Amino acid sequence: DDLVMLEQLDAPLIAHCLQKRYAADKIYTWVGADHSVLISINPFKHLPIYGQYFLERFAAPAPNRDVEPHTYALARRAFRGMMDARRDQAILISGESGAGKTEATKQCLHFLADAAGTKSGVEQRILQANPILEAFGNAKTVRNDNSSRFGRWMEVHFESSGRVEGQIAGAFVESYLLEKSRVVAQAAGERSFHIFYQLCSSPRAAGLGLRPASEHRSLGRAGCTAIRGVDDVADFEAVLSSLAAMGLGDDEVGWALRLCAASVHLCDLDFEPCDGGDGSRVAAGSATPLAAAAECLGVATSALSAALVERAVVVRGEAQRIRNTAGKAEEASAALAKAAYAGLFRDLVRRINAACGGERGRLIGVLDIFGFEIFEANSFEQLCINFANERLQRTFCEHTFENEQASAAPRPHLPAQAVYADEGIAYDNVPYIDNAPVLALLAERPFGLLNLLDEEVRVPQGSDAKWLEKVSQRHADHPAFGAPKQQGKARRDFFCVRHYAGEVRYSADGLVEKNADRLSRGLYDLLSGSSCGLTRACFPPKDDAIAGRVRTVGEEWRSQLGGLMQKVGRMSPLFIRCVKPNQHKRPGLVESKATIDQLSCAGLFEAVRIRATGFPFRHSHAEFARRYRWIA
Repeated sequence: DDLVMLEQLDAPLIAHCLQKRYAADKIYTWVGADHSVLISINPFKHLPIYGQYFLERFAAPAPNRDVEPHTYALARRAFRGMMDARRDQAILISGESGAGKTEATKQCLHFLADAAGTKSGVEQRILQANPILEAFGNAKTVRNDNSSRFGRWMEVHFESSGRVEGQIAGAFVESYLLEKSRVVAQAAGERSFHIFYQLCSSPRAAGLGLRPASEHRSLGRAGCTAIRGVDDVADFEAVLSSLAAMGLGDDEVGWALRLCAASVHLCDLDFEPCDGGDGSRVAAGSATPLAAAAECLGVATSALSAALVERAVVVRGEAQRIRNTAGKAEEASAALAKAAYAGLFRDLVRRINAACGGERGRLIGVLDIFGFEIFEANSFEQLCINFANERLQRTFCEHTFENEQASAAPRPHLPAQAVYADEGIAYDNVPYIDNAPVLALLAERPFGLLNLLDEEVRVPQGSDAKWLEKVSQRHADHPAFGAPKQQGKARRDFFCVRHYAGEVRYSADGLVEKNADRLSRGLYDLLSGSSCGLTRACFPPKDDAIAGRVRTVGEEWRSQLGGLMQKVGRMSPLFIRCVKPNQHKRPGLVESKATIDQLSCAGLFEAVRIRATGFPFRHSHAEFARRYRWIA
C-alpha cells in the first residue's frame, strides 16, 4: 500500500509495483507513512470502492491498523489535520488531462460533506454544485471525455469553536481561466461545453430556436456531438435539479439557458461584404439566427446587427463609427458569444457561493485544475494551462523536496544533513528535477514569455510575429526554450517550451489577440443595455475612467494564480498525483513508457526515495505539546 516500504526503490520496480496493483484494481497507493501524497491511477471504469459503506469505514478506521490508500483516506487526513493541528489544509490534485482529477475532487468533497455535514443542508448544496460546474465548465477533448476547461478552487469552511466545532459551515468556489474560445470552435473530435449538447437534446430546445447540435456551426463543425455512454438528456435533468437546489427559480434558469442559446445563434451568423468590401451586413440567410440571438439577449434585432457590422473609434478626440469588413463582423459575433457565456458562468459561480454560505472558521481547500496539455495544435490556452501546472509542480517540489532537504523548522539556517547529523541520524540528499528555470522563462519580470506578450498587447502595431522575434532573441540560449527555425524563405510561427512534463510546441498565431481578449465598447454596451435585468447585472455599465486600463488575460491569470499559491503556502498541503495509464481510455491497459514518464516528470520516484530516506513525521514543540499533553 506504501511505495516507501519496497525493498528496492528504483524506478522500474516502483512502476512494476503500481502496474501489479492496477491489474488487481488497486488504483491508490501511498507515498510515505504520513499519508500526505497519494498516487491515483485512472481505472477508466467504475469500481465498487465508493459510497456510504466506504465513507463510514474511512471516517472511523479500525484502531492500530494501517489505513489503506484512498481519496477518502486522504480527505480524512486533511480533516484530522485541520482539527488536531488547527491549521487550514489544502488538497492539491494534479496530473495530465484525463488522469482522473475531477473524479478525485468529487470524492474528497463527498467524504467531507458526509463526515462533517449537518442538518442545515449546506453539505448537499456543496455536492449539488458539481453537476452545474461540470455542465457549464467541462467538455470532451481528444484526451478526456469530461475535461475541466476551467480551474476550480473549492473551500469547505468549518465551525472552529463550541459544540459545533468541525461541522461544515459553508463553502466558497473560485474559478479560473474559463476556456471561452471553446464556445465558438473546437479541435476535430472534440465538443464545446456539455450544457450546449444537453440543451439541444432537451424538450426546451425548440422554444429557444435550437435544432440538433449537429446542425449548429459551433457545435457540429468538429464532428463530435455525442459521447459514448453519456445520456445528455438525463444529465440535463440533473443540472436543472441542481440549479433549483441552488435557489434558482424558473425565470433565472430560463435566462441562463437563453444566454447559452444566444451564444449558439451568434456563431451561426454569416456576413457578406457591401460598399465595395469596406463594409458588411448580416447575410439574408442569417435573419433567423440573428432574430433568435437578439431575443435571447434581450436586445433589438437592429441594434444587434448594427453593433456587429460597425464599431466606434475615437479619431482626434471625436467619436466616429467605422464599418467592419465581413471578417471583422464575424470576429465581433464570436467575441460577443464568448463574452455572453463567460458572463453567465461567472454569475453561476456567484450564485453557488451565495447558496453555500459565507466564509468562517477553519477550511480545507481542494484544487481541481486543468491537467498538463500537449495537443497537435497548442495555443495561448495551453500556454496558460501549462504555466499553472508548472506552478503546481513547483509547490510539490518545495513541500516534498526542498522543505524536507533544505531546512528544519527549529533550525532553518542549517541544511538537512546538519539537522539530521545533530540528531545522530545519517542522511544523504536525493537529487531531483527543479522546474524553477522553466517558470522564470515563462513569467519572470520583465522578459518572461507571458510578460512580453502583455507588452505586445499594449504597444502600437503589436503582432504575433514581432513578439516571437523578441522572445527568440531574448531567450535563444535558454535551455527550456526552442526558438523557431527558418523553413526555406519562410520563418516558422511556432516555438517550443521544455516543460517538466515534456516538450510542447506552441503556435504563435493568435497569441496577442487571445491575450487581449477585446470586446468592443459597443458590444459591451449592447449587453449592459439589455431589457433583461439579469443580463444587465452581469454587464454593469463601464466607468470611462477605467475602461482603458483592463488587464490582459495573462496578467489576470498570473495574479489569480499567485494569490492562490500564497494562500496555499499558509496551509498544510496534501497531494493527489493522478496518472493516466493509457491514451485510449481503456480499462486494464497500462502503457508502461507513458506511465513511467508521468511518474518521472511529476517527481514521484524522487519523492519515494526522499520519504524512505528521511522521517515522515516532523512536529514543532508547540504542536507536539498541544497534541500529546493529555498523556503527560
